[in-house]
Amino acid sequence: MTSDLFDAEDLAELSRQLESEGFAFTLPDVIPRTDAADVEASPAQARLWYLSQLQPDDWSYNLSAAFRMAKDVSLPRIEAAFARVLERHDALNSSIAPLDGKPILKLWPDTRIKLSVRHLEPGGGATDQNAIDDALADEIRRPFDLAAERPVRLSVVRTENTSCLVIVMHHCAADGWSVPLLLKDFLTAYADHGETPLEPLPVRYRDFAFWQNAQQKTGAMQADLAYWQRRLADCPLSTGFPFRTNVPKTHLAERKSFSIPAAQVDGLAVDLGVTPYAILITLYAFLVSRYSDTQDLLVAASAAGRD
Repeated sequence: MTSDLFDAEDLAELSRQLESEGFAFTLPDVIPRTDAADVEASPAQARLWYLSQLQPDDWSYNLSAAFRMAKDVSLPRIEAAFARVLERHDALNSSIAPLDGKPILKLWPDTRIKLSVRHLEPGGGATDQNAIDDALADEIRRPFDLAAERPVRLSVVRTENTSCLVIVMHHCAADGWSVPLLLKDFLTAYADHGETPLEPLPVRYRDFAFWQNAQQKTGAMQADLAYWQRRLADCPLSTGFPFRTNVPKTHLAERKSFSIPAAQVDGLAVDLGVTPYAILITLYAFLVSRYSDTQDLLVAASAAGRD
């Protein structure tokens, strides 16, 4: 039973339970490629690339990190350090260009990267911090042209008293898991003035993308795809929500917060043999169903590291 799977205390026990139920997962290893040939973007990258084609001015998939630094920080040192990051992480050093309707990863011929610098004049009725915040926001909200540039850019905003470095990355090359790792590599290379190469990864992202696309064409993956196509074939494309029309599109929204006692959620989850997440997503679906007067709903949820 599905509920039995939640009794597993670790991945090893979960694996044994799945195997005892007849589930077998055997995938070939990712083989490092020895060439720099173009490869098709991974399915996750392809989804983001398609969205960028539909809305080229959209910046909502930009990720960022900012550092306050000394006023006279060395710009060549920052560039040299980040070049080492690009050497190690090829996803940041690859543009995505279309070929026969498919997004293709095109590795840049070198890892040199040029900082953009913006000098803020003193005064103007705003404090240094407000002016810096506005300038950083301008950089973060600038969309990427994924076919013409790397999915990462560096900018320094300077005032009379300080400098701020902002690193902006597109979600097709970084996510919540990888950003801390990238920043750690950058700080390591920065401390070394970018003089020593970082330890190369045993498998690059382009190796993984090539491998994952190959797996998509296997019988097992095709069977999974066919299953979901059947399951979703007759699903409604929209809910009955009375959405307002003739309003500007925006990624900003209002938020209404309320609390549910954790003990109640956990207790109900135990009684039903499901996870607390299953309880909460069911409550959300019930709320949408009631307000939209719709019984058949598609509920999307974010997922990381899953097929």
